[in-house]
Amino acid sequence: MRKIKLDSVTKHTPQIFRVLNLDNLDVEWLPNQSILVPVTNVQEVEIFDRYIQAGLDNLYPIYSSDLLDRVGVNNLFIPEQQALKSNDVVTIDPFKKNLSVLLRASDTHHTLFLTNRCNNYCIMCSQPPTKHDDSWLVQQALEIIDHLSYEPMNIGLTGGEPLLLDEQLRLIIDTIHNKFPSTKIDVLTNGRLFSTPQIAESVLSNLKTKVNWLVPLYGHADLLHDFVVQQHSAFEETLEGLYVLQYYEQPIQLRIVLVKPVLENLIDLCTYIRTNLPFVNEVALIGCEPIGFALANKELSQVDIKDWWDQLNVAVDLLLSTKTRLVLMNIPLCCLPQSLWPYAAKSISDWKNTYDDVCNSCEIKADCCGLFNWYKSGWMPSTLSPIKLVEIMNTKNA
Repeated sequence: MRKIKLDSVTKHTPQIFRVLNLDNLDVEWLPNQSILVPVTNVQEVEIFDRYIQAGLDNLYPIYSSDLLDRVGVNNLFIPEQQALKSNDVVTIDPFKKNLSVLLRASDTHHTLFLTNRCNNYCIMCSQPPTKHDDSWLVQQALEIIDHLSYEPMNIGLTGGEPLLLDEQLRLIIDTIHNKFPSTKIDVLTNGRLFSTPQIAESVLSNLKTKVNWLVPLYGHADLLHDFVVQQHSAFEETLEGLYVLQYYEQPIQLRIVLVKPVLENLIDLCTYIRTNLPFVNEVALIGCEPIGFALANKELSQVDIKDWWDQLNVAVDLLLSTKTRLVLMNIPLCCLPQSLWPYAAKSISDWKNTYDDVCNSCEIKADCCGLFNWYKSGWMPSTLSPIKLVEIMNTKNA
């Protein structure tokens, strides 16, 4: 999420806000939402005050810092160079003086973070798990949904491990579907707890919408998968979870993060998927995000993806032979053989996404996923090289 450091914060504020500008407040205001209103000049101060005098008690101003002398110190102030957009859903931490943009209408990716607890301990986890009680995140997610004023194309539910929430996960899924019936829902889960009949029943039984379940698989044998996720019996429980999802006729995307232990056995893994998991709808081959446990386990997580092109090509051929959909994620186009470009997605979330200076001269930059914002403190998938359209045409004509 995007974080903005505030110049000043009032202590008594709601946790979740919908942002509305003054010029559309009269037509978009809703009584059951906490509305954060950017106020940027003296004229807008007067307009906002008139709304308050009219009895709109769910409005909260956030002032430009240059209005401090005009409105007094006990208010919310945002640095002048920072901008909020109408219909942003934001939260404010009054103790850290942070404003976080949780969802933005113009973003491609919308994600609700449900828990930081997890029953895996993956060697490359980008969000290292914790054990403390974070059940408040469920209520926050419900408030975020309530403050959404537009229907997102897609909402992802992630953690941690969302299945630890059991029936509360189902509540969130149902709440999204009831408010936004056309919104597609993705749940990133390791799938292990679906091997528990009670949880499978409470989450999946009579589900009114198809949820796309994103489940990682890191090896074709228990010792391989269990090593990557650092949990005994995880392979067996994950497979059982996949078969439970098949029983409930739920769509599945298998996710394979391309770290060294996985790449060493990638061809065998894809052969296993082709033979034993033909019901899987899609397989995602994913570049490792250089953050979290991946930095602590750099010798296992950092690879030059170009060194593994042969394995990638064979793996892709195996998967495509079964008519399984394929997607390549988090890998820049110049780090892939041209034959795999059609499967490469612009997969990095908007707020995480950046490009290196060398990308400025690339003529297909607009079609590329780019890099994670923190790549400089981690690593790139491989050496970047700007692509020219003439080079593409020459390759096609060769």
